[in-house]
Amino acid sequence: MTQDAIRGGVVAFLCLAATTLPVGTVSAADTYATKYGLGPDKWATAWLFSRFVDTDAQLEVIDPDAEFSAGAVPFDDPTADTDFQRTSEVSAFQGVARHFNLDDPIVRRMEDIIYEMEVAFWQTDTSIQTDLVEHGFRRLQEENGRTNVPPECYLKFFDSVASALDAHPKGEAFPLEALVSDCEVQSTDQPRTVAQQSTSKDVGEVGLEAVLAAIEQGKRVVFVDVREPSEFHEQHIPGALNIPIRDLDESTVGRIGPADYVVSYCVKDFRGYEMAKLLARAGAQNSVIMNPYGLKGWVSSGLPVAGTHALSSDEADRQLKDCVSDRNCLMR
Repeated sequence: MTQDAIRGGVVAFLCLAATTLPVGTVSAADTYATKYGLGPDKWATAWLFSRFVDTDAQLEVIDPDAEFSAGAVPFDDPTADTDFQRTSEVSAFQGVARHFNLDDPIVRRMEDIIYEMEVAFWQTDTSIQTDLVEHGFRRLQEENGRTNVPPECYLKFFDSVASALDAHPKGEAFPLEALVSDCEVQSTDQPRTVAQQSTSKDVGEVGLEAVLAAIEQGKRVVFVDVREPSEFHEQHIPGALNIPIRDLDESTVGRIGPADYVVSYCVKDFRGYEMAKLLARAGAQNSVIMNPYGLKGWVSSGLPVAGTHALSSDEADRQLKDCVSDRNCLMR
């Protein structure tokens, strides 16, 4: 697989070479495009395009502030007019698989895994294979620098996921070592997206017990929900601000104000981590993510959420206050 770094906002064009995996026959475009990010849905969808939809196409990965090339089909980008988006009900991966009628057992199982990882935050129990893929994906990012992983490494990772699923067709556990974790990080003479640029400000992880203790002590804790407004309105942490990553600007830190913790979150904190790091770089103090991760970690711990598909704001606030004063509400 080759990578040519292009200046002017384009991080990489990847030639989507064929593999030994089964390939579909539907071809729709010369270029599929997305903006660099950290979520598994994005990179699993890129893998799906490259391995099942059109192996002759290119994958264009651009800086978050750049514009897609004319004629490119965008995916996993809420600013673009495309059907291939993650919503509160389906992943971008599912959208592509259904659009192209990809009836392959590996694709179907990958659909379930990505759905559990990036959409179904209310599910407290996930399959062992989903847990292993999430563990492997986080390991890939941690061992290579979360914001330094080149696009082709993500494609190789999901190649290894597909091979592991193929070798374990009954949903049983597979060795974590079966998943690719090492990759060559981009050299420093290549242009990198803003999201990939290194910074001395790292992002800490704070346990839910510590977050609740801070609230109980009267400290200021600001939750920043980075999901889309439609997802936020359905269910969110009580009192959270809704600020998608694309809306981050020079006024955001002032809007958040001084805080003892600025807790960014999404479903499992892949986007949450990205926002937390950007906020730290922009000057926000005490920018962190939660552990267990994201809204899924919050809900699975027995904490309340507000929204049109959840509790009213007043009731969610009341239950959270009760939980702050009585930690027995936490599911362990």
